[in-house]
Amino acid sequence: MTFACGPYDRMEALNLGVIQPEGMDLRYVPITSSPEIFARMVKTRAFDASEMSLAHYIIERLRGDFPFIAIPVFPSRVFRHGYIFINTGAGIGEARDLEGKRIGVQEYRQTAGVWVRGILQHEYGVDLNTVRWFEGGVNTPRKPDEVMDLRPIPEIPLELIAHNRCLNDMLEAGEIDAYFGARRPKALEAGEGVARLFTTYLVDGPFSEHYEPVESPTPNILHEDVPTNPLIRWYDGVRETLANGRDDYPYVCTVYRVVEREHFVTSNVPYLVELMPDFFVEVPYGLAEEKGIKNGEQVRVWSKRGEVQGVAVVTKRIKPLTVNGKTCWTVGVPVHWGFKGITTGSMANNLTPFVGDANTSCPEFKAFLVNMEKA
Repeated sequence: MTFACGPYDRMEALNLGVIQPEGMDLRYVPITSSPEIFARMVKTRAFDASEMSLAHYIIERLRGDFPFIAIPVFPSRVFRHGYIFINTGAGIGEARDLEGKRIGVQEYRQTAGVWVRGILQHEYGVDLNTVRWFEGGVNTPRKPDEVMDLRPIPEIPLELIAHNRCLNDMLEAGEIDAYFGARRPKALEAGEGVARLFTTYLVDGPFSEHYEPVESPTPNILHEDVPTNPLIRWYDGVRETLANGRDDYPYVCTVYRVVEREHFVTSNVPYLVELMPDFFVEVPYGLAEEKGIKNGEQVRVWSKRGEVQGVAVVTKRIKPLTVNGKTCWTVGVPVHWGFKGITTGSMANNLTPFVGDANTSCPEFKAFLVNMEKA
């Protein structure tokens, strides 16, 4: 039995043969172009089973004889909010600004386009009756196809672009104001004046990069001149509170939560306080030996910004790292205590650097430099 489908991650087990359906000899045919799969199945019945356009299937079933049965399996799953693209000079700042605009679509009936129209109409209240639609190929011209081209029966302002043109070029040139569909226009990466309407993409993207925390026991070995993220949010006066190479802060500290506590508020919940009563410092076994610290003793931890004191929990859970040929120890401090509640204790934020993450502006609390001694 042949089964054609896009090479999606959730289908890879079938593609590699890791999963074998019972009762059949399945031959998985991965094809990158979904429209190719749909056309080969509809025109020539090229496969025993295949991925199929949901919109095409529903339209054909409603119009008459369509010799296929659909099963509720959805291999392609995408949040289509990120597939609405605009010309940045078209005056579109929010979804409602699409009203009255010229919008391109690969095919008006394309499933991705149906989803986007639903999102715009029902989630953002966009009146799509005011839109002028332009249909054609996205990044290359698209030839007419009498079998696969399904036009809407009601009259809508839909214009087919010339067969030698594509929507990408028209969007970049400002001949249409927006485009949405299953494919990204090339101008988003390689052109100018094209952007997403909605985006949660990283301000420091698009490629992954390694940066050290603002306090680190090592230079950035990939690029010493740019050790930390150049787009982080520097709150006023923070730079002066950071350790430098001349300071004596040899250990890394990390801040975390414990399962028995939620946050500061749980200091007022008796049962949770009973489970986790005291502020503590998690000290690696080897470091405790070096410093002469025993489990249950009081220890003091300090950074350039402040200090905390708590019960030493000596553990083998935190392993030492070898950094630049030297042993680097990490100590752990929980974040749940403060100066109010049934139980009180040191605040981890006395130690942490107040630097904002580049994308969320949330403080970077997870790694910084400290010193430690028996109290």
